[in-house]
Parts: sequence; structure tokens; C-alpha cells
Amino acid sequence: MSSNDVKNLVPILDGSNWLVWENQMTAYLCSKGLWQIVDGFDSFPPNILGKKCHVQAADGTISEVIDPPEAELVEAHQAKQLEWRNRDDQAQGIITLRISQSLKQHLGDKAKTTWANLQGAFSKQTPSSHNMQAKISFLQLFKIYFKFIRLLVTIIYAELFNYYLGGITILGSSLTSKGN
Repeated sequence: MSSNDVKNLVPILDGSNWLVWENQMTAYLCSKGLWQIVDGFDSFPPNILGKKCHVQAADGTISEVIDPPEAELVEAHQAKQLEWRNRDDQAQGIITLRISQSLKQHLGDKAKTTWANLQGAFSKQTPSSHNMQAKISFLQLFKIYFKFIRLLVTIIYAELFNYYLGGITILGSSLTSKGN
């Protein structure tokens, strides 16, 4: 994917198009390997603390001393922290590029915070999206209703068929007994 793909795949969030924008942005961030930063699953690696040691002085007193971590471990951990910050910056940048200027007040210091701010502001359904959800719910209920009606009709036809078949059987028995 090129850097222009976000323009083609994710609309500008203007507040009225949250549901579409949320789905498209989530998919886009997933495709870039950044969604786990935004949803908080991949969190900032905490600082490495040294090991606590107890040291006994010549006079017998015991002091707690922190033994600093090895330099290579600290450097490797700092590299992980830098990589996380860069990925968070990428996610934050992508989100920022696809929201309208009037919504910039929702930007946070981290991508996760920005997403939570936007979600809090816009995930509450707008009247038009409420109507859409109501229509979808109604259609789902309508579908269940017609499945139920179809089942009832099938049962009624089966019963009528059995009743009709039973009548023919009785009629046939009656004719057979009169014919002998």
C-alpha cells in the first residue's frame, strides 16, 4: 500500500460519518500493523528497573541498594521504547490526517487517547444511524417472523395432507368393505 492509499480508503471524519470512518480506519490501521497500538493491546514498554539488593555494612546495618541493569539490556529496551513511540506516532499521524480540521480538539498525546476521544464524541449513535439500526433490527425481526410463518404453514399443510390422506384411506376402506 502506498501512502496515498489512506486518502482513497478512509474518508475524512466530519462527525456525521463515524460508523463508516471507524470501520475503514480500523481496517487501515490493522493493515499497517498499528491497530494494537490504538486499541491498547500493545502498550508502551515500561522502564527497566534495577534489581533490589540488600547489603550489610561493617557495623551490621542492612541497606537496600538498587543494582542497575546491564547496559546492553537498557539499550535494547530503549530501542523497543523508541520503536513503540514511532509506531504510536504513525498511528496518531494517520488518524490526524483523516479527521476534519474542526475535530482536531479531540486529538490526544497518544493514538489510543485520540481514538478514545473520538469514540466518546461520535460513537453515540446519531439519529440517522439510530434509524438505520432500527431498520436493520426490524428487518432481522421480519426475517425471523417469516421463518416462523413458513414453519407454521409447513406444519398446517402437513396436518391437512395427513387429514386428507386419512380421509382417503377411510373412504378406500369403506369402498373396499362394501365391494366384498
